[in-house]
Amino acid sequence: MKFIRPLILILSLFFSSLPAQTEAQYEKGQLFAQVKLENVASFSSEELLKKQVFSKYKITKINKAFIINEAPLNRIYLIEFDASLKIDLLLAELQTTSLFEYVEKVPVFQSFYTPNDLHKAQWNLRKVLAEKAWDVNKGNTKVIIAIVDDALDTAHPDLEPMVWRNKGEIWGNGIDDDGNG
Repeated sequence: MKFIRPLILILSLFFSSLPAQTEAQYEKGQLFAQVKLENVASFSSEELLKKQVFSKYKITKINKAFIINEAPLNRIYLIEFDASLKIDLLLAELQTTSLFEYVEKVPVFQSFYTPNDLHKAQWNLRKVLAEKAWDVNKGNTKVIIAIVDDALDTAHPDLEPMVWRNKGEIWGNGIDDDGNG
C-alpha cells in the first residue's frame, strides 16, 4: 500500500510530461467519416441529417470530403456541426454506429514551402537549416545564387527555368571563353 502513492506520483509526472494533442491541431466543428462499404448503396446524407443523433449535435452539413470519385476517397464525408459543441462526444457516438468504418477529427492543414523531393543523401541542406529558410523566405527572382557543384541537374523542372547561363561562355566546352577565369 505504501508503494501505491509513489507509483501514482511517478506515473502522473511521466504522463504530464508527454506532449499533449491540443484542439488547436484540429478544425473546430468538423469530422471526417468513412462510410462502410456495405452501407454505400443506401447512404444518404440528407436522410442522415434527419436522424436524432445528428439533430442532437446540430450537424449542419454532410458532404463528400474529396472531389476524387475513386475508392476509398469517395466514401469519406466531411461532417460539419456547431463548433461550440464538444467534438469528442459526437466523435464517440458516431464511432459506435454501424454506419461508419471510422470517424476522426479533421486536422488543421498548413502549407509549407519545403520541397517534396529531398533525398536523405542531401545532408548539406539540413546542416545549413535550408528547410527552415524555405518556410521563411519564398524567394526573390532578383537574387542570384552561385552553385559550385558539378552535380547540378540543370534539367530538373524546378531548376531549369531559373538557371542563369553566362552569355559570354559556350556552355559545356570546358574553355574560359570570356576570359574571366
